[in-house]
Amino acid sequence: MKNFIIILLLIAGIWFVYTKIMENQPKKEVNAVTNYADNLKKSEEKAEAAKNMANLMVMKQAITAFRGTEGRFPTSLDELTTKNYIDRIPQGDYNYDPATGEVSSK
Repeated sequence: MKNFIIILLLIAGIWFVYTKIMENQPKKEVNAVTNYADNLKKSEEKAEAAKNMANLMVMKQAITAFRGTEGRFPTSLDELTTKNYIDRIPQGDYNYDPATGEVSSK
């Protein structure tokens, strides 16, 4: 029993010393500028993705309206502007299939 108490006191002492040593260790510094830059880049990427999605939705709606009125899909995306279904083709690279009316980002 005496040996058990000595071992228990040694473990408690080692734990106490370890925690004091760790408290005095310099903490890893978080670089606020780097974190801000990383978050800004992620925000810009999310905004770009949202813009592309919105542009695709506008063109899909224009294609649907064109087909409803004209009875066919436009031969090209430019036909949507010439027949005033949209003011302009949104900036970006798009794939368009006039046979199916499907439009997607490249």
